Amino acid sequence: MELIRELQTILEDIDNLSEKLAYKRGSKNNIVRAVRCTAGKRKGKRVPKVSDCFKRKNFKLSRAARKNMKKTRIQRLRTSKKTRKTALYKAVKKLNKNSV
Repeated sequence: MELIRELQTILEDIDNLSEKLAYKRGSKNNIVRAVRCTAGKRKGKRVPKVSDCFKRKNFKLSRAARKNMKKTRIQRLRTSKKTRKTALYKAVKKLNKNSV
């Protein structure tokens, strides 16, 4: 029963899906094209493929990440301030603003 309900919600989400092009920072100081999820478990997130919107969440990984984020909060704030000043960040922000 649970599996059937989950499949029904996925099918409904697919019907409501409309791809929104987005950009994000890549691994080696470059800009990568992505898709913003409008439905599914990762609604609002930027993912490389539309099919990634419906992937299951890795709970073990997310719990470890949450624990790590709590430890390094101040450090993350400092690095995010630095990142927002870079040219790459500003270019990505501009591209995403224009693609909406």
